[in-house]
Amino acid sequence: MRVKLLLLSLLLALTALPVFAQDPTTSTQAALQQVLDDQIDPNGPGVVLLVETPDDGVIVVSQGMADIEKAVPIQRSDRFRIGSITKTFVATILLQLQEEGELSLDDPAADYLPDEVVESLTNADAATVRQLLNHTSGIPDYSIVDEFWEVVATDPTHQWTAAEAITYAYGWDASFKAGTDFEYCNSNYLLLELIINDITGESLAQQLRRRIFDPLGMSNTYLEISETLPGGITQAYGSEDEDGNSTIENVTEVNEGNGLGDGGIISTVDDLAIFIHALLDGNILEDDSLAEMLDDTVLGDDYAYGLGIYSTETPFGGFWGHSGATAGFLGEMWYDPEADITVIALSNSYQYDTLEIVYNAIAALE
Repeated sequence: MRVKLLLLSLLLALTALPVFAQDPTTSTQAALQQVLDDQIDPNGPGVVLLVETPDDGVIVVSQGMADIEKAVPIQRSDRFRIGSITKTFVATILLQLQEEGELSLDDPAADYLPDEVVESLTNADAATVRQLLNHTSGIPDYSIVDEFWEVVATDPTHQWTAAEAITYAYGWDASFKAGTDFEYCNSNYLLLELIINDITGESLAQQLRRRIFDPLGMSNTYLEISETLPGGITQAYGSEDEDGNSTIENVTEVNEGNGLGDGGIISTVDDLAIFIHALLDGNILEDDSLAEMLDDTVLGDDYAYGLGIYSTETPFGGFWGHSGATAGFLGEMWYDPEADITVIALSNSYQYDTLEIVYNAIAALE
């Protein structure tokens, strides 16, 4: 979930890439496999990489282990926690609710939030729904509060709810006046989960399944804790030693907010490709809603944030998507609708840099 710095590193790296050739090549799969072979320990945690281009179609390569203890190799069908990539799904639901006349994104968020939240959380009485979606609310971030992480450390299997987790942001100062600046904040998407509950009378898991997972045939995707599927997920590996260096430690059972609206979905590379294509190709939202989602706030020379989705302008085209990081997992979901190029990378470890893998995969398409 703590993805901002990782994402900005990716976007800056992407802008430095050369234009790659679109000529068909029989060596693309070998080149992509080499990307992983060069970076991934075959006996350590793994990565699954999906790349789709008009010339080569869908290519999926993998390297490493889904379960080190049992020596089970990672493979295409493995499921991963996707962290903050979840935010794009949540934003999609809010835009659908606006299409149905259930709310306006410019409504005060307080109209749909419990009184306790509005009274206890700075800026909750001032921010709009749109400002939650595009991280311009100024609301303090529960996920950077030491007390929250103390609970994770002492009770790592504790099952969080959005209503409980958001209390760790109570009483903290706002980062800025609502609507005047941008700051990536996981609290925003806990509040959006509560808003979805209030408007629909259903859980986020029910709404995701009804509106997105089932209609798109995303058969390997679900909201953790609320749902499960046979076979579960890959094992997760990631920790730091006293010097801050990555170590290989099984952290699959660590719950740092699993199943919540800011980062709780479990999915596969194929299902994420289905979703980002359906979204940006206009098959989930009406044209006006999609345009609203992609109306972004400029954060730097080449990157910006819309409603639950990043954009970046690169020498080879404009990519849209999101990154994710949570409890031993890292992930990337990127799509250029004009060039019809997709890159999805999912890892069950903090050991590897999925941003660098995405960089090298795109470079391999030259």
